[in-house]
Amino acid sequence: MIQDPVFVDENRSKDPFHWYLFYENDEYALIKTVYPDGITARSKQVNFLCPIWSLRHCNGLVAFYNDNNKLLLCNHTNGVLVHIPTVRKPSDMEHFEFGFDSLSKKYKVLVWMEDEATDYCLSDVHIRTLEKDSSWRPIKETPPFRNLGGNPQVNANGTLFWFDADEARIISFDLADETFGITKLPGEIDLEKDFKHSMFDFEGYLALVELPDTEDLETGHFQIINLWILKDVASHQWISMLKNTIIPVEGTNLNHYYMYEEFAPVADFSARNGEILIAAADGHHQYIFLYSFLNGQFKRIRITGLDIQHIKVKNHVRNRVNIEEFGKRAYLCSW
Repeated sequence: MIQDPVFVDENRSKDPFHWYLFYENDEYALIKTVYPDGITARSKQVNFLCPIWSLRHCNGLVAFYNDNNKLLLCNHTNGVLVHIPTVRKPSDMEHFEFGFDSLSKKYKVLVWMEDEATDYCLSDVHIRTLEKDSSWRPIKETPPFRNLGGNPQVNANGTLFWFDADEARIISFDLADETFGITKLPGEIDLEKDFKHSMFDFEGYLALVELPDTEDLETGHFQIINLWILKDVASHQWISMLKNTIIPVEGTNLNHYYMYEEFAPVADFSARNGEILIAAADGHHQYIFLYSFLNGQFKRIRITGLDIQHIKVKNHVRNRVNIEEFGKRAYLCSW
């Protein structure tokens, strides 16, 4: 392992971060450009002209429900917005996920129902490939999974993942072969305790983070007790990447804020160029912590120019795909 911090810092990507900052249940999102020194260089507001719900993001495309429970897809590169044809009458009992099938190189949308009649187990599951003249196809083999729509979801290398806390397992859906699966959690997890966690896509693999219980520990959310990546879904092969790693929050108000703020969200985990990226805010200041596996050290960035209480980000990339072939044109998003 390279231990020279100068070498590691010089070889970190100097490219700016391009982030979405979404305001769900509202009508707009922000695309921010932030440089590694924390300076916000540019900000672009995207107005959807309608309230947005259940927002999903993939490769610069965003899918969401509007206030009429209709499914829409937006390309933020050019502002084009389209209605995805419905498989049934719009309902607030419908849920969806959206991702990229890395085998066929096509985007796909998965929809299902969860209602009282089925004890909130998923039912009436359909999938649609987003391409010209496509149609909805039923998923015939549907396990009795419950409340998927309310569970955390990650899309990694063409597979959708949900953390099923009730059954202590990972549920997956392969967008290529269009089948559901179940993966056991790492054996080190104590299932007798309340398991606080975060999930994210790390270089095409599902990453699972075990976080401390804030009721017992003064470290708040700022300790990584364990971090695993799911190397192989079928064989339940988890690889340990980190253990008992303290995130350096000295000189900030983050620990106090996360300990005592009733509605503070967990720190937001993601990845960038092989590094772990942790975004957190204390209600007044926003921070990014970059963890390098090259030297096992963190770099802390304080972001300036953001007037937001909490920070939750998604990497933004430009996407030239023509989504007008996927559905009926709605309108251009307002920039």
